[in-house]
Amino acid sequence: MPQFTVKQFTVKFYNMYRFHKKITQILIFSLLILRGGYAQDAASRMSLNDAIKYAIDNNTAIKSAKMNIQDADMLIRQNKASGLPTVSSELNLQHFVIQPGLPSSALGFGNFGDAFTPIIAKINEVAPKVNVPTIPLAQPTNEPEQKVKFQLKNNFNGGITVSQLLFSPSYTVALRAANSYRELVRMQLKKKEDSLRYIVIDAYMPALLIDEGVKTIDKNVKNLEKLLAEVKATYKAGFVEQLDVDRIDLSINNLKAQRDNLIRQREIPINVLKLTMGYPIEKPLELSDDINSLLQPLTEAELTKAIDYNKRAEIRELDMTEKLLLINVDLQKAGALPTVVAFGSLNYAVQGNTFNKLFGVPSSLIGLKATYTIWDNHERKIKEERARLQLDQFRMIKKDVERVINFQVTNARIAINSAQKSYENAQKNLTLAEKIYNVTQKKYKEGVGSSLELITAERDIYTSQQNMRQAQYDLLVAQRSYVKALGE
Repeated sequence: MPQFTVKQFTVKFYNMYRFHKKITQILIFSLLILRGGYAQDAASRMSLNDAIKYAIDNNTAIKSAKMNIQDADMLIRQNKASGLPTVSSELNLQHFVIQPGLPSSALGFGNFGDAFTPIIAKINEVAPKVNVPTIPLAQPTNEPEQKVKFQLKNNFNGGITVSQLLFSPSYTVALRAANSYRELVRMQLKKKEDSLRYIVIDAYMPALLIDEGVKTIDKNVKNLEKLLAEVKATYKAGFVEQLDVDRIDLSINNLKAQRDNLIRQREIPINVLKLTMGYPIEKPLELSDDINSLLQPLTEAELTKAIDYNKRAEIRELDMTEKLLLINVDLQKAGALPTVVAFGSLNYAVQGNTFNKLFGVPSSLIGLKATYTIWDNHERKIKEERARLQLDQFRMIKKDVERVINFQVTNARIAINSAQKSYENAQKNLTLAEKIYNVTQKKYKEGVGSSLELITAERDIYTSQQNMRQAQYDLLVAQRSYVKALGE
């Protein structure tokens, strides 16, 4: 037994610790990757409702429509704020380098000396009588005419003004319009969500049709492989030819080739669905629904019920637009009424020619201001008439939309009846083809039927299966179109 020193034992123990620590880290990291992979697989498996919800949560147009609602809420707040009290302040600092002034002669004074000459003359007439000295008169001078200045060099003033809208018909109408606009953008969001829902359904169903085809092929391959094993045993016993074995083997290979082709084609509708949903193209996506789970027959009452136009997003949007046009008529009529505003201000000014000799000048005022248009050359009346004309035109468009809805519902009902009949016939034909195939296969096993009969029955059942899948898909499309036409 080899002997170890304490140092050698310590080194070996440390190396073993590092090795096991590294292995433990690798195992933990691998478990985390596997766990993340499983979580990703679980998250990427979606039903039709899951796909619709994901699309609504991630579609750019839907996000933009939701932002429009936020903008409409802000517009309401903005309109309300315009009718609430407003407070403003102003500060004005001025220093006149050249003071504005008028010549004294422009005010009827001439020069200041000339202005006092008549007064001094009167005083000199009375002076000897009261024994007082006379005042010498101002001598003519060539000095420039003096100016009277009404503005001091320095002017500092500040003030606060408060105003409140007391009466304005336009303000009331604007609030109504803003609230109606918010409802309109909400309806537009609902319309976009409905439209996106139908687009996701249209993208989801082709992949289901392919999945149904793959399931059918797998079932057929399984049956043929079972038959091939039995035929091979019969061939070894010398009761059939090699040609019979080859024919069944060829059918299996053809079915497998079809299956591979369908699997490759399936990526195309899946990618279309991802693009519609806003789902990452590189991320895998599996569908949990199938055609049979989505194919729900409609009752006679559902197919014949009356049309409720208000269930269609287009009609609800048109109703709200009509309401806005009515508000526009009221807005033009409101122009005939006055607007009244109350206001008040407080100001304080500091003035002076020099900074060491300033004085204050306070002031305040309150008042009312009414604005009314006396004559506008019939401009307001013309605007009101145009608003009414636009409303009448819009109502005609709304009637056309209702007629289009009637047309869509009628055609959708015809399409459902036709698709339902085709689906029932496809079911009957598939049942009959399966019965013929089973009987032909039994006869072949018993040696009383030919391989040619078996191949013919096999082709018939494949055709019936394909027709059945197509009938299912057509019925799904017809039902979706009918539900869309009803707005449900």
